[in-house]
Amino acid sequence: MQNRYGTGRPVRRRKMRYILEGTCDFEAEVWAGSREEAEDYFNDHFKSVLECFPEIAVDCRGIREVWM
Repeated sequence: MQNRYGTGRPVRRRKMRYILEGTCDFEAEVWAGSREEAEDYFNDHFKSVLECFPEIAVDCRGIREVWM
């Protein structure tokens, strides 16, 4: 049998399974009394995001204080 790739069995167009991976950078400026309070804000904010998108992996990479 002849197909567009040469001889052999016919090429079937079928749906294949794919895994998608990605990263997302998030930076927000919040007013907080301490680093722990800022981290609590982060956790509360992303808890609501995870309720909508449970497949997202969220990790707090760092908290830094901003001097004006």
